[in-house]
Amino acid sequence: MLSPKDIEYYEQFRSKFDNKFHYVYKIVNILNNCYYYGVHNTSSINDEYMGSGNLIKRAIKSVGKENFAKEFIKFFETSDEAFNCESELVDENMIKSPNCYNLALGGRGGIGETGKINKHTKGRIHINNGIVEKIIYPHDKQEYLNEGWVMGCICRPQRRKIYVNKNGQDLRIWKEELQDYLNAGWNRSSISNTGKIHINNGIEHKMINPEDLQRYLDDGWKRGKLGKTTKNMIWIKKDGVAHQINPEDLQQYLDDGWERGNLNQHLKNKICINNGIENKFINPKDLQQYLDCGWERGVYKRKNDIKQIWINKDGETKKIFKTDLLIFLNDGWKRGTNYKTNGGRICVVNRQLNKQKFINPKDLQQYLDGGWEKGNLKKIFKDERIYVFKFIDDKKIYKPIKNTLLQQYLDDGWLATKQHKKLS
Repeated sequence: MLSPKDIEYYEQFRSKFDNKFHYVYKIVNILNNCYYYGVHNTSSINDEYMGSGNLIKRAIKSVGKENFAKEFIKFFETSDEAFNCESELVDENMIKSPNCYNLALGGRGGIGETGKINKHTKGRIHINNGIVEKIIYPHDKQEYLNEGWVMGCICRPQRRKIYVNKNGQDLRIWKEELQDYLNAGWNRSSISNTGKIHINNGIEHKMINPEDLQRYLDDGWKRGKLGKTTKNMIWIKKDGVAHQINPEDLQQYLDDGWERGNLNQHLKNKICINNGIENKFINPKDLQQYLDCGWERGVYKRKNDIKQIWINKDGETKKIFKTDLLIFLNDGWKRGTNYKTNGGRICVVNRQLNKQKFINPKDLQQYLDGGWEKGNLKKIFKDERIYVFKFIDDKKIYKPIKNTLLQQYLDDGWLATKQHKKLS
């Protein structure tokens, strides 16, 4: 990983065309001096990119990233220039080198960042020397075989687990650990866990055959895994500490000041303290420092008298303490917010212009003198409309209209009704 000073230095090589870095790099295995050349195009010089070739990725996975060193060979303005430089560096002579991780010629189309193989690798042969794998041309096969290389890829053994048993106990181990267990008196078991039953005694867990279940139950064992034995236990908490107990011990803990419930995961093993205003969870090692500053252990429970609620009156809304609610209610205020205020403003309506707007409370008198009134169009015209109906295609169609338009609809053949409920 680059230091901030190095990152600042490499900023000068950022391309002016696409604001990216285009460079040729070299990665060296410091354990065996094998190397890999490649091209990388990136927006961040510190992205920790370590190549995309098959062999270099296998080597990094095998011995660890910390055993490889990356070197910037040259920076370019475009990716094409970088690939042209790589094609000059990675030629057939370099690929034949036993220390080279590159499998294809340099330039676009080799085994690159996409992991796709192009025509350069078609018809070539896999060989290995037990450490490194290569893809070579058939005519170079004999030369490599004479140097001790063999045909094919490196076959790495798969790490898997097997079962061993001793005194009726089955255990799953890594295959490479088998000999150690055999020397200790264990036997390899070919029996799978299919059809077996999980049991535990609160400390140890094992899997047994169904026919042996009753014998273990008589010895005090229980069915299930160890992790499932806690499902009937109860969480309790006190002063920022929580743990599980048996249900029969609950009353004893409640009498001692504990409460039922659990803490959040990030508050585990922390202690709750308060200063009479706020609560805080701290590490036990910091407890004495807070106690010296006047804090106390425990949770401070806020009283309802400091809770605030919303009230409204004449389009105005504000927040008050709950203890003052009765005073404001006697003064004509109502509990809750008023949706007509639109953020503290008052809705006024002009009937002649058929318009409504929201104004500041201080401008209310000015609008009232100009013929406006408080309220909104929906509320004002709710009681000033009437339903008319008409038969169209043997269907009775209802329509709400204003009183002022009633005569016009009657002239068009509509009939009036006193029904004020909206019909669909």
